[in-house]
Amino acid sequence: MPPPSGSAACGATTIRERRSEWIKAGILAELKKISRESYDRTVGLALEELAVDGCITKAPGGGQCAGPSPRDWRKLGMKRSLLVEGRGVPLGRVLAPANRHDSPLLAPTLDKLDDLGPLPDDITVHLDAACDSQKTATSSKPAA
Repeated sequence: MPPPSGSAACGATTIRERRSEWIKAGILAELKKISRESYDRTVGLALEELAVDGCITKAPGGGQCAGPSPRDWRKLGMKRSLLVEGRGVPLGRVLAPANRHDSPLLAPTLDKLDDLGPLPDDITVHLDAACDSQKTATSSKPAA
């Protein structure tokens, strides 16, 4: 479908190249920070209630984080661990190959809270079943 008369268009390759340039220059990170701060000022982040959940997605193009998916006939996939605040606003994510367990992703996912500044004194973190497991409890114990 051609673009409407009088509008500019660019190809998908150009868009991906610009995105890569903006990531490298830190523009997208700054935009993310500005957006989150603006939302917090106008609506308010619900940081007293947090949730961490993981999922496996397809990664047909591969990439650095892609790995064999245990659920899709060993095709390439990615595991995403997502941290959201009480209203569902994403606060951070961690990517890993699809064949990894969720539990090692919990600590780096919660580390995304460091970007937010001061946090409430009383926070409840809701975990999905894979993160709220014996493997997580065992791997998160301090070394003796």
